[in-house]
Amino acid sequence: MPSKLFQYALVIFCVAVVGCSSEDPSAFPNSDASYDKLNSEVGCDSKYSDDKKDDIFNSKFKSHWMTWSGELVLAEADNVSLNIDGKGTQDLHVDFADKQAGYNLTKGNVITVKFLMKNAGGCFLPFSGDNASIVSANASPIKETQSNIEQAIKQVDTAMQDPSNRCGKKYASNSDMHEEFMEKLAADSSYENGADRYFSAFVSDLCVGILDDAKQYVSNAQIPIKSAQFIAQYFEIKVEFEEPSAQSKQIESIRQELTSLGICQACAGNAAMYGVIKPNSECGNLVKNALNGDEDAMRKLEEFPAFCEWKL
Repeated sequence: MPSKLFQYALVIFCVAVVGCSSEDPSAFPNSDASYDKLNSEVGCDSKYSDDKKDDIFNSKFKSHWMTWSGELVLAEADNVSLNIDGKGTQDLHVDFADKQAGYNLTKGNVITVKFLMKNAGGCFLPFSGDNASIVSANASPIKETQSNIEQAIKQVDTAMQDPSNRCGKKYASNSDMHEEFMEKLAADSSYENGADRYFSAFVSDLCVGILDDAKQYVSNAQIPIKSAQFIAQYFEIKVEFEEPSAQSKQIESIRQELTSLGICQACAGNAAMYGVIKPNSECGNLVKNALNGDEDAMRKLEEFPAFCEWKL
């Protein structure tokens, strides 16, 4: 059986190099990221450079399953466009897996879709995805306060009825308060990085029952074991976590140092492997120099050279 370190390397290689090009859409990871989060990080409201937005999108959001709700502004049998923030026109365009899924939809309805994120949006073009399916559809847009309250209740009830959600009402990923809840959960569990992608993915895997993947975040030192135990106890899920090895802790420490220098997540993850396991390699030396403040080394790592793509 492959070691956990090897499995970790494969995940990083998949995300950074081949983009998880499996033909089976179910193999891609889930994300709790909302439209507002993506828009602020990689969309029209982002303050980052175009190159950095591309890196963030490719490493954190592309080829991830997401679930968003919005008002139908364009409806076809095989695709729809949604206005999510109530401003302007379309914010999301998705193609359905079932080419007749949108046949009975009506413009102005509010629907929730689950989809595989493919392209980042901007100030003029919407975010886009494929393999979409309809989670729920309401008769009309939600505009009044009372309707918003009713919708929030529906979202929580949906979470309870979802057989894949083991966390019940405590974890309603479609709720408007979900991001705030996740930030508070991160703080309460003493996770120092807030509700980042590792924390969100860990909680998601825990709640939908993908326990092996949830454990991997702990054994790879991406989620501290005490934080993981607190979260599992909070959701009343019985699971045993293993302390990460000294090597895994070192890899995660270097990865965090590299990302703090502005190096993209995928680039940092691959480079950290070389920095610890093959420190005298070309990429290992580049990591060492970058951590010592060499700006040229930082720039080269950000460009993600081929010799930094992790290979055992």
